[in-house]
Amino acid sequence: MSEVRIALDPLNPAQYLACCGLFELLARRLPDLPARFHHDPRIPRRASLTLAGAGMDQVTTALAALKTAQVSVVPGFSGDKAPVRMILPDGGQIELDWWLVPARKEKSKFKLWAGQQTTSKLVHDMQDALPDGLEEELFDLRTPMSGRFGLDPRSAWTTLDFGSSPDTQERDVYTYPATEMLAAIGLQGFRLRQIASRQYAYWLWDVPLPLIAARAACGGALDEMQGPAFRFQIVKRNKSYSAFTYAQPFSGVRP
Repeated sequence: MSEVRIALDPLNPAQYLACCGLFELLARRLPDLPARFHHDPRIPRRASLTLAGAGMDQVTTALAALKTAQVSVVPGFSGDKAPVRMILPDGGQIELDWWLVPARKEKSKFKLWAGQQTTSKLVHDMQDALPDGLEEELFDLRTPMSGRFGLDPRSAWTTLDFGSSPDTQERDVYTYPATEMLAAIGLQGFRLRQIASRQYAYWLWDVPLPLIAARAACGGALDEMQGPAFRFQIVKRNKSYSAFTYAQPFSGVRP
């Protein structure tokens, strides 16, 4: 049986969510597709996601579908908080609104970008930057960009990092578009567990699970099937932007 194995840093919440997003996309075509994580605690920054029954050609097809999807703002909304609808080449649809509270009346803590960046432009920019093929590890593909969702801590900067603001100096920052775009898909279907103000946790699962069960495992709801847990924070980078931090191992007990 064929399988896809994707390497990730389990302490990077964006890479974890990107694995979830890739699972979401592939499960649309392969409804019975199981996924599991492999993690050796002796190597804390290295893990992998295995998708049994899928092939790398299907990963390439899923990325191509994201890259060519038709993007529009959900009617009745506009601006930097508007939900976005993506129509895939096969006619399937994805709506992204995880940066809003469920009633869509106000932003949630996951809205990390400033008001001058509209949601539709963020998605379009990520689409344009997605690779046409896979020549290296998926989550290490990077390119200079002026905007991003802010999910990947590798792209988070502060004025102290640069000595000045990249926005003020009109400098782009290395961004990981495949990670950010897939994480945006993952964050829509997978729910992190809030454990404190602006602190969230996620769990790897170490047995093969279908999509619905994996969504529950993400938040620690399947005790007997859980692998290691990790927690991270949402921090302010400056007065306009926030970002995810790198995660730390988590005992599963609320602090």
